[in-house]
Amino acid sequence: MILKMQRKGENMKTLFCLITTLLFSASVFAQVPPVSDLPQGIEFDPRHPSDLRDGGISPTTISENVELVGTTGGSVYDVFVQGDYAYVCAGGTLIIFDVSAPSNPTKVGYVALPDIALGVYVEGSYAYVACSNGLRVINVSDPENPFEVGFCDTPYHAYGVYVEGIYAYVANGYYGLRVIDVSDPENPFEVGFYDTPDYAEGVYVEGIYAYVANGYYGLRVIDVSDPENPFEVGFYDTPDYAEGVYVEGIYAYVANGYYGLRVIDVSDPENPFEVGFYDTPDYAEGVYVEGSYAYVTDDDGGLYILKYTGAVGALDGHVTDLLTGEPLRALVIAINDETGEKTRAVSDVEGYYEVLDLEPGTYRVLCYKKGYRLGIRKSEVIAGETVTVNFRLRPK
Repeated sequence: MILKMQRKGENMKTLFCLITTLLFSASVFAQVPPVSDLPQGIEFDPRHPSDLRDGGISPTTISENVELVGTTGGSVYDVFVQGDYAYVCAGGTLIIFDVSAPSNPTKVGYVALPDIALGVYVEGSYAYVACSNGLRVINVSDPENPFEVGFCDTPYHAYGVYVEGIYAYVANGYYGLRVIDVSDPENPFEVGFYDTPDYAEGVYVEGIYAYVANGYYGLRVIDVSDPENPFEVGFYDTPDYAEGVYVEGIYAYVANGYYGLRVIDVSDPENPFEVGFYDTPDYAEGVYVEGSYAYVTDDDGGLYILKYTGAVGALDGHVTDLLTGEPLRALVIAINDETGEKTRAVSDVEGYYEVLDLEPGTYRVLCYKKGYRLGIRKSEVIAGETVTVNFRLRPK
């Protein structure tokens, strides 16, 4: 399925080599009776037509604030993209695709591994592969001829890996988060660990925090400012089994098993909370985010492309005469500082206005009334909230 895309860099294009897109339309679900009483932003799940009932539907939904963009068949565990190449974990093999021509992806190289490849992270000339018998370091300087150069045996199966600086952070099942020094890729060694409460499956590092997808105990937030002594600062208990995680901005995208993709707000790492989800058809195991798009490996469901549409915010307030206090009918324009997009509203006879469906961010708010000086305010729009901005206009 195809949706609009906004890209921060070139890596987004490379993922399309893995995707067979198809046109999304309501006709796909033509066999399902129309449902008109769903809340905005929530779809009925057409895979469960038996959930229809008199007077409405059951609470089962396929998505909220997340759009399906595309899907492809096949079974993969993880994917990482760097430049013109996509690195894919497929069983006991790391496969490298040339995706410089997205419409014609080409397999250029592979390396057979001693065990199942479950996670991959590429940094420079090396691919760090989490395998069921530890962390393996692969030289990929020549994508056509990758080869192993180093190995670190972990206490349990290595499921996910993230590299930051000289450290590889490994999700290590029952043995939690392991921190491995990879300053010498040929001789990696462990320097620290944190034993998470369940089963560490995936990890992403942002700043001083490691976000761990931790099985039935959801998302754990670990302070790794001292890699030798990491400790937990917060968590969010997802509804099923957290398998993989990717952090972009203030959101952690969690691949959550039979409950698909969950989107978690981590702006306060000590108090994360869910803001959206998409229930993929099979079992969500891994997730990679580029720009506005999340790429979810869904076991036998293949690769799903999803877009977090986000919770919007709003502005409201009153417009009055500075001297008399009388309400004024006026034009209010909210201008997004980042995009320049303008959204307009007109105050009513009581001077009240609302500007709805605004993307979170900073806005310049203008208030215009003939015969009065222009009113100008700055305001932050917050997802899920209405921010009040009042104007008291001075006559010319």
